Amino acid sequence: MRFRQLVYAFTLFACSPHLRAQGNTGTQVYAKTHGAVFLIYLNDAEGRSVALGSGFLVAPHIIATNAHVANAGKPVIAVGDIRIPAKVIRMDTEHDLALLSVDVDITSDPLVLSSAKVAVGEEVYAIGNPEGLENTFSQGIISADRTSEKESLIQITNPISHGSSGGPVIDQSGQVVGVAVAFLGEGQNLNFAVPIRYLDALMHSSSAASSSSDQARSSLVKAESIRKDRQNDEYSEDPTSPWQVKNKEIDALLENATDSSDTSVLVDLAESWDASPSQNDISLQAAEKAYRAQDSITTAEALVDALTYRAIFLDSKSPSYQETLARAASIGGEWTQRGKSSTSTILSGLAYVKELEDEPNEAIQLYVRALTAPTDDWTPAKEVIFRGLIRNTQTIKDAAQRRRWFAQLVQTGNADSDDLSDEASRLLGEDDVAGSASLYEESAKLSKTGVEWCVAAIGRGILGAKDETLSDGRECLSRQIAIQRDSKDPMNDTFSNVNMYMARVLTARGVYTEALNHASEATKLNPNNGDAYDEMADALFDLQRYQECVSAENEAIRLSDGKYSYMHFRLGTAYFALEQWKSAETEFEISANMNTKDDASAYNLALSLARQGMNMDAARWLENVLRRNPNRQDRADILKMIEGLRQ
Repeated sequence: MRFRQLVYAFTLFACSPHLRAQGNTGTQVYAKTHGAVFLIYLNDAEGRSVALGSGFLVAPHIIATNAHVANAGKPVIAVGDIRIPAKVIRMDTEHDLALLSVDVDITSDPLVLSSAKVAVGEEVYAIGNPEGLENTFSQGIISADRTSEKESLIQITNPISHGSSGGPVIDQSGQVVGVAVAFLGEGQNLNFAVPIRYLDALMHSSSAASSSSDQARSSLVKAESIRKDRQNDEYSEDPTSPWQVKNKEIDALLENATDSSDTSVLVDLAESWDASPSQNDISLQAAEKAYRAQDSITTAEALVDALTYRAIFLDSKSPSYQETLARAASIGGEWTQRGKSSTSTILSGLAYVKELEDEPNEAIQLYVRALTAPTDDWTPAKEVIFRGLIRNTQTIKDAAQRRRWFAQLVQTGNADSDDLSDEASRLLGEDDVAGSASLYEESAKLSKTGVEWCVAAIGRGILGAKDETLSDGRECLSRQIAIQRDSKDPMNDTFSNVNMYMARVLTARGVYTEALNHASEATKLNPNNGDAYDEMADALFDLQRYQECVSAENEAIRLSDGKYSYMHFRLGTAYFALEQWKSAETEFEISANMNTKDDASAYNLALSLARQGMNMDAARWLENVLRRNPNRQDRADILKMIEGLRQ
């Protein structure tokens, strides 16, 4: 980019023509020139001012300024208290110059462009509106004739600041020698102007249409640059947020480009928007204009796309929704009937129309045809078509077909994190936990946040895959702060379950203290997670902290409404370790009655009864143990115990 190290000034300088000769005083120069300099407001799509700049009259109805000023929004000329809309008619982005036209007569005389070569040391003047302060007049000299990246610049000592770009720099005869463009932020009094010969060339160019096209394309390029920069901002609906401010700049640039009469520019503009209702309006406006100007497959494709995406922002029950889809289908269908003119773009556009009309089978047929149809400059990438096929085969619940289309999407090498996580979610709904966890892991590697590691860790935990549960869980927890910051949902339940499954693995491996830490964290994140309290009790028991184990297991039983026999079993075991035989008896009996095949609960119940001297009851439960599991290895020992208890 030209002038990378320069700071644009967006200035307002005023100069006047027809001064008689060199040697005029500053007072005379100001008196005869300031009426031809104007403050320029740059408005966004909603008519609000987003920037200021300067311009000066160079011919009836024609005002000169900088290209970067004209590109900052819809230009509006301030004439006293009156605001006059202006239109960009020519632009030279290479030299940062633009010409604006207004539809009203301006009584000031246009300024005269100097044909003489400037000399270092020559006295020059500038009139402008820095920071919006109108008719600010400054005096200085030409301090150097510079070249930056093969482009000539005039260095001046006139003090300029933000709001000055686009104003004229004039000599003592009152003629314009340059257009103020920027100042060097790192230096002092290092200000620059574009030599006037470039403005003269732009004014005498015979290709106004070409210049307008260049200006429109410049707007598109700048809009895309701002859009990329906006990716670094957090989305917010606050109109003063960086995201919304930049979005308004994009709107203004795209709106400005709709004035172009170049069909190719309009088609590009129709495709140059993201998920924003305002930008879709501009896209549709450009597509309509292009289609009216040229009946071609390219303009038809652009209009079908714009109409299709318009429907996304409409109420599906409204007449306008149906009308929009019907028109898209009509235009696309007309070109489809032309045989060879039926391109992949048109077919995929029609497929999406059918998708929105809830006709998935017809959408699938059209998407399939789009895969092998003739292509053009606007043909969607294969992965876009595969995604359409995946969506619609999922709608008709054809899992086998959907999986095949997903495999082909992956083969393109362009499946992104969302593609992988969406399919992982679908597999989870089909009880394919292993396939789901694997895809979540692959998705996490491509994800900006890595939140998919968390879902993968839970899946691996369900499967009992110990190493993967720990590795995926640690990847998840290492990103916890960033994930919670970027998500509106704190995801406490998810992080709680990740910690809970990690605790389960660590307890099984005898790493009790770390297991307890994870289980405790799980209960903090979700105080209603009964499984987390159960894992905490398990770790506490192995650490021989029996009373704490009792408290944790009682909470687990309360939260789960007492429906799990294994929780009662663990609680009974803790009471047994504390020699609280009656409490142990109660919990083991609940567990034994809940699970009639559980011989361990029956055995421990018998021991608890025996500790209380209830020998006959203990003997009956030992007999019950053998009925539950006749093949116990300690069968002989149990029979002896029964005999002893009955004596």
